[in-house]
Amino acid sequence: SSSAASDVYKRQVLRPSAREILPLADTLKSIIREMEFISKSNSEISGTVRISIHDGITATIFNEHVYELYEKYPGIKIETMINSPKGTNSALLDEADLALSYVPATHADDVICISQKVTCGLFASSKYLGEFGIPYDLEDLLNNHRFCFNHNNIKYIRGLEDIYKKIKHTAYVSNSTYSTYLMVKGGAGIGIFPFDYKTPESTSISSIVSRDEVPLNYTLYLIARRNTKDIPRVRAVLDFLKSNIKKLS
Repeated sequence: SSSAASDVYKRQVLRPSAREILPLADTLKSIIREMEFISKSNSEISGTVRISIHDGITATIFNEHVYELYEKYPGIKIETMINSPKGTNSALLDEADLALSYVPATHADDVICISQKVTCGLFASSKYLGEFGIPYDLEDLLNNHRFCFNHNNIKYIRGLEDIYKKIKHTAYVSNSTYSTYLMVKGGAGIGIFPFDYKTPESTSISSIVSRDEVPLNYTLYLIARRNTKDIPRVRAVLDFLKSNIKKLS
């Protein structure tokens, strides 16, 4: 009968070893509850985050580590709008949550979340170097080699405008960093990109000149709206970008 079964249950006594395990079981249950809470919280951080980006900056941010963002927040969707720099951010955040910019925030409601100096270098493809060789020095570089430029970068990468004026052979100029990179990859000439832009198809030849001779760099600004930067989905992407920007050379 049920009464008899109850009496048997009451007479059961836990062994000493079992008593030692009980606290561990409680700890395990606590950990599982915490993991479920974190998982639920991250799944609720979802939706679209719009980022306005000045052309030329994207590749230094969205790199091989971006999977970590989606691993943690699978419901996040990122939309980017590539813009040509115009010396002001007044329109950068009109339809965006965040901005990656060559120029600092100018609007009273905007806040610079982080700024970072990004060093750039000279890159060429193996096709180009196989045909023309590595430049001997700065004079050889300027007088005897072809170049491919993004004309936005000419203005915003420090030191590049001076080089541009002295170069004898320009093979390609565009307002698109990606198309400029494709031309460099194809062997059209030497390009100037952030060091983090390097890929297996391009070779750094920056060692032929010192950074004193060719001080190529720009300041990257991550900008947000003061009243929306702490929205969970925006904050998730903002924190990811800040973490990556800190790693830039």
